[in-house]
Amino acid sequence: MDDKAIWLTGALKVAPEPVQVPLLWLTRLDDPTTAALASRASLDAADFGDFAARPQSAMRAMRRKLTKVLLAALNDMHPQAVIIVRSATGAPRIIEPVGWYLSVAGQWPHCLIGVARWPLGVDIEPRGAPPPPLDAFTERERIELSGCVGDTRLERWLMKEAHAKLFGVAAQTDANTIETFIGRAGAIARSVSGRSTISFHHSDAIMCAMAQGDEPACQSRA
Repeated sequence: MDDKAIWLTGALKVAPEPVQVPLLWLTRLDDPTTAALASRASLDAADFGDFAARPQSAMRAMRRKLTKVLLAALNDMHPQAVIIVRSATGAPRIIEPVGWYLSVAGQWPHCLIGVARWPLGVDIEPRGAPPPPLDAFTERERIELSGCVGDTRLERWLMKEAHAKLFGVAAQTDANTIETFIGRAGAIARSVSGRSTISFHHSDAIMCAMAQGDEPACQSRA
């Protein structure tokens, strides 16, 4: 388990309690237990409007329900009291309960939901997925990645996506404007939006990344 976060897998087992580090829930949408959990929440008109023009709306709707169930469990409230909207840049924002931040990622049937008391960004990819094109990387990154095998390039892509989601600008940011570094200091991403530290959680089937800001300015961004 990553000492910078709490990672939950499979069925949801949490109780209302102070969360001092990000909590990340990794589950499968095709699991009957997950479907039963999702049935505890329903979507309102604003939720349906949010998904109407988006691809894979059914998957997104189920992720929204699960997010409401998770936040409700952490805050001892009913899922219907949880309110989630989108920022001007399209990033999800939690209105109720107050003081929470959210990032969601998914590659069917896998779903990753991250919540914390400060901004975070998450991303997920199946192992062995086609790597992004080389033009998604900076010149320095292309040199570093030349000759690399396996999912090395995919891991760098996860870093970029998680970083962009941290700052709420994933839809507006070109991947090659985000610099990634992996070394003795750990995994770091940097762009005009700011700097982040990245932690990973991989399994035999999937690869996950979480970005957290390490500059005070990040703490005020939605």
